[in-house]
Amino acid sequence: MILTRYLYPKHNVIYSLYVSLAMSDLQQSLFWAYELYYSGFRTETVELLLQIYDNYYATEPVKPAFQKWLMKIVEQWRQDM
Repeated sequence: MILTRYLYPKHNVIYSLYVSLAMSDLQQSLFWAYELYYSGFRTETVELLLQIYDNYYATEPVKPAFQKWLMKIVEQWRQDM
């Protein structure tokens, strides 16, 4: 079993991130995303967030501005890595 920095099972952190995003709970979503990211799963966290966006949010008509912003942030992150 793979654990995160605060000893949560990694698969539970990913599940909790999905649930908190589905419930539109900003604080919980940030907590779980940061938990995954700062536990050393940086690339996986970014890829997971992109996948979640593509699967659940990309088709909503009010999201193109967010998609542009997200792609810009991801590109900056990749350059910094």
